[in-house]
Amino acid sequence: MEGTHRGLALTDWSGIDAHPHLGTDRRYVLQERLGRGAAAAVYRAHDSLKGGNVAVKFIEVGNISETEERAIIQLEHPRLVGVTDAGMALGFRWFVMEYCPNASLREKIAAGPSPPLKALRWVFDALEALGYVHAYGLIHLNIWPGNLLLQHGDRVKLADVGLARHLESGYGRAYYAPERRSDQLSVAADLYSLGLTLQALVTGAEPSLQTVGKLHPAIRPVVLKATLPKPQSRQLDAREMAEEVALAADQIAAEQGLEAISRGWMRGFDTLLYEGDLTPLPAKPRWYQRLWGPSE
Repeated sequence: MEGTHRGLALTDWSGIDAHPHLGTDRRYVLQERLGRGAAAAVYRAHDSLKGGNVAVKFIEVGNISETEERAIIQLEHPRLVGVTDAGMALGFRWFVMEYCPNASLREKIAAGPSPPLKALRWVFDALEALGYVHAYGLIHLNIWPGNLLLQHGDRVKLADVGLARHLESGYGRAYYAPERRSDQLSVAADLYSLGLTLQALVTGAEPSLQTVGKLHPAIRPVVLKATLPKPQSRQLDAREMAEEVALAADQIAAEQGLEAISRGWMRGFDTLLYEGDLTPLPAKPRWYQRLWGPSE
């Protein structure tokens, strides 16, 4: 996909590449580009103040809405990759985020089938993140294994909330819900994509009708319901799908002589999402106000 920005193709990132220092006191030093889309790109950068690596995402000014800004800047959850700084450079907004050097679930699928219990735990982690995102009226729209990043302790964080339009992946399109290109979108589109992700993890292959039969009997109903053609026929929300995933984990745990785990999983889900009811989004940080003005 091509476009123009000040006479340059959006796929030409030479301006950014030629000016690798960002932030106050040129704090962030860009390294290699990790990926790009029609109007956005992701770089690895060195944080010269704190040391270590960060990820910096650039989005062309004018291609990001207030809703997306709000999502990128303000959402905070243990299962989300969050933003720590932001600014403007060369006609682009930039966002500094946690750098996740470990493999994503895409690499796990490429390595072959994952143990069913582990696959269910990873998908449950993603559902914890989605429950939070959906509760604030947002839809991710780019759920696929490459956006589910492994952390220390073999847990998963969801990346790119608010960036789906800008960082679409050719690989990720295989996980899109049928209604993805329409204006009839709901949280069911994210659940569809996560159902296909669960299928791919357990089978070690890209999702297809041919691999459904290879699913564990406890997992197959969860995947089939999540991937029904009509959105209204799928799980109602992330919590309903989380319950089904947790119960499937109980069945597999029992087969392996392990104790039931669904109660603990669901207690964690509810604690992160509902304890004390949903609170308002946190105040916009100072660097947000530098870019877009004070909170209304």
